[in-house]
Amino acid sequence: MAIRHNDDLSDYLGESEINSRFDNWLLGFLSQINHFFSYEKVVGSGDTRKFIASQLRSQSNLDRAMILSERANALVPKSALNWFETSSRFLSFFSALWGHWPSIVETNPMGLSVAERCVLATDLKMIPLGVKSADLERLKSHWLERKDIGRRFEWVGGENEATKAEFVFSEVLRFRQGAILYEPVNSLEALLIFSDRCNLSSHEALSASSEAKRKLSQKKYREKHSAMVQLNVKIDKEVMKRLESIALKYRLSKSDIIRVLIDSEEEKGAYMSEKLAAWMRGDAV
Repeated sequence: MAIRHNDDLSDYLGESEINSRFDNWLLGFLSQINHFFSYEKVVGSGDTRKFIASQLRSQSNLDRAMILSERANALVPKSALNWFETSSRFLSFFSALWGHWPSIVETNPMGLSVAERCVLATDLKMIPLGVKSADLERLKSHWLERKDIGRRFEWVGGENEATKAEFVFSEVLRFRQGAILYEPVNSLEALLIFSDRCNLSSHEALSASSEAKRKLSQKKYREKHSAMVQLNVKIDKEVMKRLESIALKYRLSKSDIIRVLIDSEEEKGAYMSEKLAAWMRGDAV
């Protein structure tokens, strides 16, 4: 439901409906035509709409008809912006490729969300509306492509995220040698932002992801076996088959099965004594 309110700005524009997007655009518009525009005064005014109205009235070269015409020629339909997202990754992507990032969007004195900042940057770009709409469609397609490529790295999130991100990042650098001075990556979000900025291809992302998984697996294996020693013993072929069968059944290595049996014997201390007694009696075992 539209919020209607009668205040100084409503009186000036002849509009009683309050629209935060319109208000943000007006602030941005004023900041672009007035070199002495103060963001601090906006924040400190306590009433943003009253501040906007006073600024508009002080501009002798402006009138209501001109402002409404400028706004109509600047704002694309809301439906053209419904793909905007709220993540830091989207902000990085959009600000890098939109090509127009006014200081009021950068400093963000109004405390706008990521999506609202990107909307304002879109609204303040002074190009024909048709061109702006076409540019947004191209950017949307590119964003969807980047999101699809980013799915190659979804496994990085969650447990041990920093370690996994660092491994993938080291592999990505094989494709982007010039990015070696980039700030170290230790999270999924930072990894995705980096892959967007260097325009990593789907093939490169898949290769880096697969190689990182392989090296992580090797690292885990080395850590697991770092305290192990090799034992060379000869056992009956039938015993080996039984050992392999048990290992396959429980999806464990043969060394893990032996460890479980030894741990069990240490805890209970009964099975081996029974077997030894049977051997001594000459019973079959």
